[in-house]
This record gives sequence, structure tokens and C-alpha cells, in this order.
Amino acid sequence: MLGLSQGIASLALIVGPLVAGSIYSLIGPGAPFILGSILTFLALLIAFPMMPVVVKHSETATTASHEVAIDEIPAESMAGQL
Repeated sequence: MLGLSQGIASLALIVGPLVAGSIYSLIGPGAPFILGSILTFLALLIAFPMMPVVVKHSETATTASHEVAIDEIPAESMAGQL
């Protein structure tokens, strides 16, 4: 997976300046930045729905006998539960 990621990044470093240079000379100096903004926004629209949902835990934990506040539980007993 890391090799694939690095390969795509290397390809982007080769193709990106060629495409941006062509767009710069055909349209104008601001065009590569506008295109980059549009592509970044599209990536955000694709990635945002894939983000995991974070559930905030309550401030109390239930034990076998009663409810206690999280700060009353010794840190040693919570190791590995985070």
C-alpha cells in the first residue's frame, strides 16, 4: 500500500507541473490555482462522507455495583481501553 501511494505521488510530481504549466500558458497565471482549488474541493466532497463518526463517551462509567465518575477510576485499570 505504501509503494502504491509513493508511486502515485511520484507520478503526480511529474505530471502536475506539466499540466499546470500548460494551463498557465493557455489560460493565464491564475488558472492553475483556480483548478487546484476546484480539485481540492472535489476531493473534500469525496472524502468527507468517508470520515468515521466519532461518538463522545459520557462522563460516567458503569461498574458492576454502581456508576462512578471517570476521574475516580485509577488510570492503571483503564490501560488499553482508550
